[in-house]
Amino acid sequence: MDAGHYCTSAPKTVAEILNAFGKQDLLSYLTELGGCFAEGDEGKIYPSSFQAASVTDIFRFALQKRKVEVKTGERVLQIGRKENGFIVTTDKGKYASAYLVLASGGAAAKHFGTDGSGYELAKSMGHSVTQLFPALVRLKTERDKIKGLKGVRSAVEARLENNKDKSFRGDVIFSDFGIGGNIAYKLSSYAKSGDSVLLDFLPFTDREGLCSLLANKARNYPEMPAEDFLRCVVHSAVAKAILNACGIPVSTKCSHLQKKIEEIVRQIKGYRLRIEGNTGFDDAQVTKGGIRMEEVDENLMSRIVRGLYFAGEILDVDGECGGYNLQWAFSSGARCAAAIAEAIANENR
Repeated sequence: MDAGHYCTSAPKTVAEILNAFGKQDLLSYLTELGGCFAEGDEGKIYPSSFQAASVTDIFRFALQKRKVEVKTGERVLQIGRKENGFIVTTDKGKYASAYLVLASGGAAAKHFGTDGSGYELAKSMGHSVTQLFPALVRLKTERDKIKGLKGVRSAVEARLENNKDKSFRGDVIFSDFGIGGNIAYKLSSYAKSGDSVLLDFLPFTDREGLCSLLANKARNYPEMPAEDFLRCVVHSAVAKAILNACGIPVSTKCSHLQKKIEEIVRQIKGYRLRIEGNTGFDDAQVTKGGIRMEEVDENLMSRIVRGLYFAGEILDVDGECGGYNLQWAFSSGARCAAAIAEAIANENR
């Protein structure tokens, strides 16, 4: 799997871990445990039940078969060292272990239980945490450019004006405060307040072809008002926004648009929205930032505390929208498990 879909300070380490236990490895493993899967759009894999709980059930049944006791509903208050291992203190008791994996998630979507406390536990063991930001989150934009677009859904190509390497295709959904949809989620890992995003409402059409099409239409329908002129090309609400950005009254007749065609096309192919923030951690799907990758080795074991491992979102690795964060959670977890299993095997030799 391409590490280019992830934001991290350690792309080589991330790529190696993803390649060691990738999409097909995960699918084979879950199928072996009794799961059944179907392929959806863009190669995405879903449980055949199309219920996320099915993945939880796969692991739950496998753990029950192996008589593994799972403790839930306990809040971890403290972790500490003991001779040859660790002590984990919760609000209901204490647990000792030779190895410890911190896989507590990040600070996003607190209603799922990831309140960011894992970072404090890591800090108590000497680790440091990068600055944290919401990711895979809706974006707030300047209001005047989205007036009248609330509820409109459109297939677009989007890119950040200051980062031409990052362009995405997908759906944008306009709201009264900004944009959502998978386009917003994809952009959110790279965008910050003050950046501008350019939306191409007709990504399948080049500028020259669109200019020719609109020029011919203007000649053929000289008495048609500008609003109707664009109505069959883009969403009617988008048409009004485009004309407004061009400074063209909607009642303007096509006979007066010939000199405005290039500007209209420029707006259709690059409608600029200034980003003014996002909807925050509670609305975000993942956290950008985390435990510094230079503080862990290639097996994700702490370079500070031997036997302490990290997996998933708690690390400074976040993926784009499309299952990449789930894959990182599974791949990093598999790497930790393999390393611990090898360490135990070496101890028993």
